[in-house]
Amino acid sequence: MQNLKDFDSSGIALDIVEDHNRNIILRIFNNSNANIHTALEGSRYISIINGILSLDDTNPIDMEYSSIGQTILPKSFMNVQMSFKITKIMDSDRIELHLNNVADLILKRNNGTWFVVENNDKKHLSESLDSKIEHLDALEEKFGISLQNLTVNILDQNSIKPYCEVLSTSNKGPVFSFSIEVGIYNKTNKIIGFTSLSKSKEDFLGFEIFSFSKINLEVPIEEIGKIIFYPVKR
Repeated sequence: MQNLKDFDSSGIALDIVEDHNRNIILRIFNNSNANIHTALEGSRYISIINGILSLDDTNPIDMEYSSIGQTILPKSFMNVQMSFKITKIMDSDRIELHLNNVADLILKRNNGTWFVVENNDKKHLSESLDSKIEHLDALEEKFGISLQNLTVNILDQNSIKPYCEVLSTSNKGPVFSFSIEVGIYNKTNKIIGFTSLSKSKEDFLGFEIFSFSKINLEVPIEEIGKIIFYPVKR
C-alpha cells in the first residue's frame, strides 16, 4: 500500500488532513504548471459499521457535481470537505475516491492513516486505451487511404472522444466517398459504443484530421476491451 501523502499523478498530490465525525477534509495539491478542473461526484465511503455510503455533500458545493466542479490553479491547493453519513470513522474503512480528470483511487484507513490500495489514474487509463486501438490496413488500402495517429481522449469515467489522421495513398485521392467508423467493444467483444464521420471523394484534399463526436458509455472506460477504426463506403 502507498501512503496517500506519497501519491502523485502528473503533478497532482493528495492528503486527508482531517477525518472526524461524518466529515473528511481532502487537500488537493496542483503542483503542475497548468490549471486542473475536477470534482468528486460518484465518490463513496465503505464503512465497516455503516456499509456503503454515497457522498452526502461537499464544501465547496460545486465539487459534488462533475458537470460544474472547481478549477485549481497551478502551484496551489484546495481543501474540500466531504460529508458522508458515517457514525464513526474506523480503521479498515475505505473511500472510493473519484477525482474527475485526475484519478480513481481506493483508499483504506490503517492506524489512523489513509493509504492508496488501488490506483486508476488518468495517465494509466490513457496508456491502457492506447494499447487497445486497432485499425485495418488491408481495408484502408482498398479505399486508397491510410489512418494514422489514432487517438482516444478520456473526457470522464464514462465518455471518450476519438481522433485520427486520414491520408490519401495516391495522387488520385480516395477510390470512394467514405466514412470512418469507430467501434468500441467490451472485454467480451460486445459493442458498447459507436461513432462515425463521412467525407465525399471530391471534397477530400489528401489529408484531414477527423475529430469524432463524444462517445458516452454505459460502463466505465476500464471495461473497454477494443477500439477499432475502419473505413466504409458511403
